[in-house]
Amino acid sequence: MLNEILTRPGQSSLTHVKNVAEILYFLKSNNISNDADLDKKVDAMNGKLNAASKELTKVERRITTLKEHLYQSGHFKEHRSLRRQYDRLYSEYTTAKKSTGFLAERKAKKALEAANDFYEANYTGLALYDAAEKYLREHMQKHFDLKKLPPISAWEKELATKLAEKDALSAEYHKLKDDTAKIEKIQRSAREIQRGESPERTMKKSRKHDMEL
Repeated sequence: MLNEILTRPGQSSLTHVKNVAEILYFLKSNNISNDADLDKKVDAMNGKLNAASKELTKVERRITTLKEHLYQSGHFKEHRSLRRQYDRLYSEYTTAKKSTGFLAERKAKKALEAANDFYEANYTGLALYDAAEKYLREHMQKHFDLKKLPPISAWEKELATKLAEKDALSAEYHKLKDDTAKIEKIQRSAREIQRGESPERTMKKSRKHDMEL
């Protein structure tokens, strides 16, 4: 069909010859001999593109999760000494409150003031620790141990792996995207050639149709 088009009167311009040659090379290199084969190839490329997109999204989500794990773990590690100090001070207050005797009430009041002063002076750090502990409890569940640090090193290692995987998948995705766009362009060009239409003529018809609407 392409060879026949090349011999038609008025169809031998350099642009048209290049267009046909490009399509012919693509068809031969992919063993495509009819419209059905071409459609299958386009569908296959789109399938690969969608699969690559899903895999890339999956890796990006894991990266986001790991970064949040590490962010919260950093606060948990940095401020847990503050929590321990505050808990100790507050524990002294609760113990003094249970005591009896002439000076018990004064001692309890003094202990509470000390705990409150410490809390106000270290409010930001304590708040960050509490938020981090809550986050880690929810996400680590039964693996969370208040006495131990979360697996920071393992998460850092996995993050490095996922970032490298993302770079590779991103390069693959963009290549597939470019290749798919080229194949779809060839498919459109093939359709135009079959109808005996040039891209310029098709664009003019499209503009005319828009004006009529």
